[in-house]
Amino acid sequence: MYPVMLDLSDRRVVVFGAGTIAQRKINDLILAGAHPVVIAPKATKKIAQWSLENKVTLKLRSYQQGDVERYEFIFICTNNKTINEQIRTSVKKEQYLNDTTAKQYSNFFNMALVRRKNYLVAVSMFGKSPKGTKKIKQWLEKWLPDFL
Repeated sequence: MYPVMLDLSDRRVVVFGAGTIAQRKINDLILAGAHPVVIAPKATKKIAQWSLENKVTLKLRSYQQGDVERYEFIFICTNNKTINEQIRTSVKKEQYLNDTTAKQYSNFFNMALVRRKNYLVAVSMFGKSPKGTKKIKQWLEKWLPDFL
C-alpha cells in the first residue's frame, strides 16, 4: 500500500448505499472537498440533509447498469450482495473501488482520520482490522493536541 492525500474537489465520486456506513464515508468525502453522487433507494436523515444543502447529489433509486461508468472513485456501502456483485463487475481497472462489504475486492482503502485545526493524522491497519484501527484513532484523539 502507498498512502497519499488526494484532492477530490474535481473528481467524480459515487457512493452506492445511504445508510450509516455510507454516511461516515460521505462525511469524510465532503470534508475532503468532494461532491459525491449517492445512489440508494433510501437515505439517512443526515444524507438527505446534505442533499438539501447541496453537499451531495442524492438519487433515491436502486443501482442501474451503467451507473459506475462516469466515476473515478466508487464506494460500495450496501447490504445487498447481488447489487454489490453487479457494481463490482461493472468497475473497470482504471477506476478506484472501495467495497466496504468485501475488502478483497477493493483497490484502495480509507484510513481512519484524526482532524485538528492545523493538521491531519491518518491511521491504517491495511484493511485487516477496522476495530483495531478505530481503537488507535480513539487513543490519538485523546492525546493529540489542538493547539499546533
